[in-house]
Amino acid sequence: MHRYCANISVAVTCSLMHVANLLVVTQLIHVVGLLVTQLIHAAVLLVTQLIHVADLLIVLSNAVGAKLCIYSDPLYDAHDLL
Repeated sequence: MHRYCANISVAVTCSLMHVANLLVVTQLIHVVGLLVTQLIHAAVLLVTQLIHVADLLIVLSNAVGAKLCIYSDPLYDAHDLL
């Protein structure tokens, strides 16, 4: 009878160890999934910010180009700025 109880306790201990291992693996998968999600989110934000910077550079270059065109116009009068 004592040996039977020992076998049951070993089986229960092994079962608990398997459950613990499954929980650890599940948590690792969850953490890796969160990490991948955050990396994708950061990449999307970076691309969005780069697009905004490119838009600003285009607007600035258009504004500078418009001013250069005005200043290079022979009909332009400097008194128009005042």
